[in-house]
Amino acid sequence: MIRNTKLLLAVIVLTLMSCYDGEQFPDTPKIEFESLEFADSQTADSLILTFSFEDGGANFGVLDNDLRPEYELFVDSEPKVLTAANIANAVPPIFLASLFIENFVPIRQDDNIITIQPGATSYPAFLQSEIFTNDVNDIVFECPNIINQNLSLFDTFDIAVYEFDDPFFENILTQDIDSEVPALYLEEYNNFIIYFERIVNGEPEEIPFREIIGSENCDAGNFNALIPLFDEEGESGTITYNIISAILRIPLESNPFRLRFFVYDRLGNKSNEVITPTYILDEITRISN
Repeated sequence: MIRNTKLLLAVIVLTLMSCYDGEQFPDTPKIEFESLEFADSQTADSLILTFSFEDGGANFGVLDNDLRPEYELFVDSEPKVLTAANIANAVPPIFLASLFIENFVPIRQDDNIITIQPGATSYPAFLQSEIFTNDVNDIVFECPNIINQNLSLFDTFDIAVYEFDDPFFENILTQDIDSEVPALYLEEYNNFIIYFERIVNGEPEEIPFREIIGSENCDAGNFNALIPLFDEEGESGTITYNIISAILRIPLESNPFRLRFFVYDRLGNKSNEVITPTYILDEITRISN
């Protein structure tokens, strides 16, 4: 996966406790907080979150060949991919195209089944038939919900757009991208979503990592993750999520804080949302080499 400047390294350690004893779990994932620890190291600090899960469908965790879009880009009705260079000439209505960041190239399409192979120079983007807007002014190029296009991911690659469901888009569109491309980041790309909140005057507020470190990168402070598949028959387990980052200590040592997180299974079922107890960083810190 291609990303711009990364300020963190997330390592997920999975401990599997598969259930084969007939115990029945609901199909909607259920998670429960276990522990939180901060490892103070001379090389890299890390926040270690452990939680357990139950999922009756045994479909928690992402398969190796799971093709899920990470972004959506904008395509007009000609159709063409909209960029900073051509957006003034966009022809409404504007559609969204789901963009697969991994370099894949479709080989063939049978009904709604797409066969693909890896490719080095293009990103496949599949149009949705739903209209996003009729007003070009609705398309913006900045954070927080839009990836910062001053750090564009899509300025050196072709983008191939394919439409299989709407006869309006009958042709394959391949466009050389040589300008900034507005793109919506999809939260549901990740199956683990986490927010950091500090307590100020007794009230929680989300920690503004980008503001604190003076970064324009929308990924700064984004600690969401993709948890891989445990086991095809595994319905419960324990997950330890180790966040190694240089930007955690500054906001966490200044105020009491807590974490808020939830997960999705492969069917899109959202778990319960868990809020940890409120912590002082020194109280959960251990010294490591």
